Amino acid sequence: MSLDSNGRDARGNRGKSPAARRWRERTRPVIMWLRQPHLRWLRLPVAALFILGGVLGFFPILGFWMIPIGVVLLVDDIPGIKRPAFRLWVRLERRIRAAFKRRKRHFFFV
Repeated sequence: MSLDSNGRDARGNRGKSPAARRWRERTRPVIMWLRQPHLRWLRLPVAALFILGGVLGFFPILGFWMIPIGVVLLVDDIPGIKRPAFRLWVRLERRIRAAFKRRKRHFFFV
């Protein structure tokens, strides 16, 4: 992805590290493939493993980053949880952005 003169990519995002961009580009096809309706039998155990791995995030290889991925995979299969999960996601993102703005620090996901 190329950046314009203001440091923004094609979507208008700025401050994205190349490593974060590569990670998103590599993981997006896998997540989209897993979200196909006929793969529910595979999606549920994978989501449970991601959430379990996230709970064990204090170990070096596993991380807390795994919890949101597991939740994203589960949201499609549990009726009535999609809207609350989306609201929670938006609320958390706003809080994180506000906290980093107060600290004047910017990371790749902000």
